[in-house]
Amino acid sequence: MKRHYLILPALLLSGLLSAAPAGAAWLPSLLSPAQHVDSVDAGWRMQEVGQIRAKEAARLAREAFGGRVLAVRRGVNKHRWRVRLLRDGEVFVVFVDSLNGRVWR
Repeated sequence: MKRHYLILPALLLSGLLSAAPAGAAWLPSLLSPAQHVDSVDAGWRMQEVGQIRAKEAARLAREAFGGRVLAVRRGVNKHRWRVRLLRDGEVFVVFVDSLNGRVWR
């Protein structure tokens, strides 16, 4: 009976390995450390092209409206950052377009 517990995971793992496309990034534990770093670096490069990161969105919002940045989160759609600012005791929200850097309140 105990052997069944060992056979099932082995069969599932072999099925995953055979079904995985070459270079599958969703199985990082099966990649060598060098391959995993390459796949992660490729993902960061894709994100950097044409998109503003959270840190940059916070800087743009602070430059446009002043105050202290309390939080930076993705907006309702993926092409918008929602930045919460504190200025003169007032908390308000500013939006930053992640594609072109436009800032509005």
